[in-house]
Amino acid sequence: ACLSSAPGLGKTLLRTVLNRSLDRQRFVVISIETSLLGFDELLLEIISQMRGDRAYATEFPDRYSRLAEFKLLLTEHVVQSGRQLALLIDEAHGLEKNTLENQRNLTNNCAEQNNMMSIVLIGGSRQETTLRALPELAQRIAVRSSLAAFDIEQTDAYLQHRLNIAGCHQAHPFNDADLKRLHQATRGIPREINSVLTQAISMAQQSSGLLSSDSLDQALKQRSASNNGQSDEFQSLGMS
Repeated sequence: ACLSSAPGLGKTLLRTVLNRSLDRQRFVVISIETSLLGFDELLLEIISQMRGDRAYATEFPDRYSRLAEFKLLLTEHVVQSGRQLALLIDEAHGLEKNTLENQRNLTNNCAEQNNMMSIVLIGGSRQETTLRALPELAQRIAVRSSLAAFDIEQTDAYLQHRLNIAGCHQAHPFNDADLKRLHQATRGIPREINSVLTQAISMAQQSSGLLSSDSLDQALKQRSASNNGQSDEFQSLGMS
C-alpha cells in the first residue's frame, strides 16, 4: 500500500494510529520511522523489532545472515501463529531506489510463505514520482491513498476537537469570519492550524485568558510578519 501527501497533513500521525490500532493477535507490526536506513540496516531493524531486542551488525554481519534470520523469525512469529507481518515505513519518499527494489525482493521471500507480509509506504508527494521509476514495485501496490488539506468545515471540526482534547470548556471562540481567515491563512493544513492556534492561545493568556477574535487576529498578524521577515532574509541571501 502507498500513502502520499504534502507536508503537514498528518502522515506520521496516521502511521502512529495505524500502528496502535492493528490487533497484535492478527498482526506482527514493524514500524520504521526514518528513511535514513539502507536495505541492510532496514533488515537489522526489522529483525530487532521482531525479536523484541536489539540485533547488532556483529551478530549478523552480512545480508545473507540477516535474510536467513528474517526468514526464521517470519516462520516462528508469523507463519506458525497464523498472523500477518505489517511493515509500516514512514518518510518512504526518502528511501534510495535500490532499498525500495530490495523491499520488493523481500516480498518474494514472503510469497513462499503464502504472502504473509504487507508493506505500507508512507511518504511525501514525490513518492509517486519515485515509484513510477520502479514499475515492478509500483505494479504490486494494491492500495493507493493520499491525504488532502481540510476544507473550512473540517477546519472547524478539527479546531473544536483539539480544544475539547485540551480540556477547553469555553464556547466556540471564533465566528464564521474568523474561521474563514484561519482557513485561508493555513490553507487547511493541520500543522499550520496548530501553529496559529498555539500562538493565539499564547496571546489570549497575556490578556483575557480566553481565545477570541482578537487573539486570533494577533496570531495571524504575527504569523504574517514572521513570514515576511523570512522572505526578506531569503532575498538578502539570494534565495528568493
